[in-house]
Amino acid sequence: MISIITSQFGKPDKAEITNISITINSYRISIGVAKAHYCSPREFQGMNPKREKVEVCVIDKDGEYATKEIFQKTFPENPEEIISVAAWVTTNDLIKVLSFIERL
Repeated sequence: MISIITSQFGKPDKAEITNISITINSYRISIGVAKAHYCSPREFQGMNPKREKVEVCVIDKDGEYATKEIFQKTFPENPEEIISVAAWVTTNDLIKVLSFIERL
């Protein structure tokens, strides 16, 4: 089962999507798309942001950070220094992470 929740910030005429939260197999994947996140481009894009790269955080069923573990298992050939969030994640890499979690 997959559930998707979006968060927005600002007055209705200047609102923008800031975060997308997806739950897959008891993992919550938070995708940051606002200018305060590690994403690009960062300028205001309202309710339909188009980002080339996004910030990703994975939380397990116990509420613990699982970002580092999931990214290391998804990309074993390219270990990155990740603590709680993965910065500047491309669309293709995000799809790989979501697919990996779906197979768990």
